[in-house]
Amino acid sequence: MHDFRVFVDEHTPDLILLQETKLKNNKGIYLPNYVLYRNDGPQNPASGGTAIFIKNSISHNEIFLPNLSIISATILTVNLINQPPITIASVYVPCRFDPRFINDLKLILNTNTSVILCGDFNAHHRLWNCATINEKGKALVDLSQSDN
Repeated sequence: MHDFRVFVDEHTPDLILLQETKLKNNKGIYLPNYVLYRNDGPQNPASGGTAIFIKNSISHNEIFLPNLSIISATILTVNLINQPPITIASVYVPCRFDPRFINDLKLILNTNTSVILCGDFNAHHRLWNCATINEKGKALVDLSQSDN
């Protein structure tokens, strides 16, 4: 945690997206001048989970998608001055393959016309320089090609 705080102090990012936080419900994290949003994973044992820190000076809203069945996601809409809103999602896709994760991604992508997905998709494909290809990687390539 110390190294993380030093990084934040040195670089002062506007947003920090985290995956596999493995936070317990009773564990709090605080960074001065930031608001924390989080979606904790299973608690026993602690696993998965996503979070977003955003500077408290940036106009934003949290988005709740209760129908996600496979992935964990923390989702915000950022409201920039004189710009259309941008949806930003911190996403974690568990290692086990379940093709329904694509439906979850589509739900997030349909929240706005401008969406940025960041995270750990546990997806391997040669298009992003992995040595191997797995089913999630193939599914992501198919999604990107079918929906541009």
